[in-house]
Amino acid sequence: MPFNEALAAIHAANAAHGEGLSTLTAANQPPLSEARVHEEWKRTSKGGTRVSAHKVVVPPFNERLEMGVGELKRLAKRVEKPQEKASIFFSLFVRDALTVAFAVFFITILTSIFGYQASSCAIGLFVMILCLRYAAFNFNPRSNVIVIALSICILTLAPLFVAQTSPWVRFIVNTTSLMSLMVLTADNPRMGNGGTYGFIYCFSAGMMYDVQITYVDIQLRVLLMFISFIIATHIYWRHRFIKTDRTLKDALGEISLSNEKTQYHVRAALGISLVVLLCELLGFKRILWVGLVANSMLTPYGLKVRDRMWWRIAFVGLGTAIFYLTFPMIPPALYVPLSITMSLCCGMCSKYYWTQMFNTFGALLVSISVLNLEEATFWRLVDNACGAIFAFLFSLAFAHAIDAYTKHHKDADKNKFEQDPLLESELKIPAGL
Repeated sequence: MPFNEALAAIHAANAAHGEGLSTLTAANQPPLSEARVHEEWKRTSKGGTRVSAHKVVVPPFNERLEMGVGELKRLAKRVEKPQEKASIFFSLFVRDALTVAFAVFFITILTSIFGYQASSCAIGLFVMILCLRYAAFNFNPRSNVIVIALSICILTLAPLFVAQTSPWVRFIVNTTSLMSLMVLTADNPRMGNGGTYGFIYCFSAGMMYDVQITYVDIQLRVLLMFISFIIATHIYWRHRFIKTDRTLKDALGEISLSNEKTQYHVRAALGISLVVLLCELLGFKRILWVGLVANSMLTPYGLKVRDRMWWRIAFVGLGTAIFYLTFPMIPPALYVPLSITMSLCCGMCSKYYWTQMFNTFGALLVSISVLNLEEATFWRLVDNACGAIFAFLFSLAFAHAIDAYTKHHKDADKNKFEQDPLLESELKIPAGL
């Protein structure tokens, strides 16, 4: 069921990227100028009564289609007229429907040309297209193009090395690939790129576990890699709007465990890889789910992992229970329409926990073609709960390790200063000053 898998993956990615995308859009929204304030006051004031300069003005329909789910819902809360609220929610529905329709068309075309084995690459490219329209990589245009090329190489070729190999080799490949992606794409973690590109890798690699790869598959993937680079670069170049002189070399020179950004990169890459390795050694099925759970737990910036753990366990459990009770009554002819409906619902949610509940339907519909109903729901619950708990425990252990590392280096620097008379003499204040 490639349609169902694609739709579930796309909306999971949108959920992972939503917070960062909303933050980025709000951060880059220009303030009202004095001329704009005066114009709004003249146009909206009546009878000499002054109207606030920050009166909510509903953007045109085409601009609302470019806004995120959270932005549109916040806008709907701020307007007062019922017709304006209805217009905003209509824009939200049209935006979501167009996204799902284009996703089905785009991924179906690429999958029919390059084969089902390349469907994960097609999904990854689609998610990149969505994100590059809003969030680049915090570098100048030349470095951004280099990052696009390197990221696509990793996302296309690295999953080939996890197919038909040992768990320990997969751990090395996953850690190296994820760390490289974090450094390349998440130079500013607040943009949300860490979660987005981490999701693409986890999905692509998870799809390749225990899959037989032929020479033709490799050729088709390489060809798709070049096509993806052309499309992604074109999308970025048309929508670039952040001006900076920062280069990729600057980011590479800042890598240090004393750096909070590097700590974020290491926590995400090492944590996801360790959780996947542990669950694989324990014999879990559907390792793809474990990777996606760990990614959604460890890549959000500035959010408490403990809160996400409880949200995920509770609402995935709720979605699984509803699916288990209702699935026997659903005829097979309705599987695809149901998957599309759940994807539409997922895409209209701005809260993390609701997206997880709706996305569970798509994930379970896909797994039913491989496992029976009891196995699919059991492993959905186990993979989700254990993946979330393991990720939470790792985050605690990692925080303690970083605290110990930071304290050790502070003590070492202090001892070095106390034992080095040259440093002490250089800091003495000359007499008379």
